[in-house]
Amino acid sequence: MNNKILLFWNIGKRVYEEQNTCDNPIQKYSEYCSYYFGNSVLFTRENIHLMKRFYMNFPIYYKEMNKVSWDQYRLLLMIKNKKERLFKH
Repeated sequence: MNNKILLFWNIGKRVYEEQNTCDNPIQKYSEYCSYYFGNSVLFTRENIHLMKRFYMNFPIYYKEMNKVSWDQYRLLLMIKNKKERLFKH
């Protein structure tokens, strides 16, 4: 199981849930995760924003999501058309 995908999905979920109750949750999670996990490059504000978009576009987590890498999800999130992003016609 790819725990990184689950971690990124959960961070995105928390940022999404706190967007109306917290001042700048993206900055908050960027700083917290960089400190906690010790990887400031992985938890930049831009990546935290992508994690939020990841959760928003894939709001139900299921184990098959681990078959796709984070880089592949980042590419999928660049596709504007939701149907194309989800491979639907």
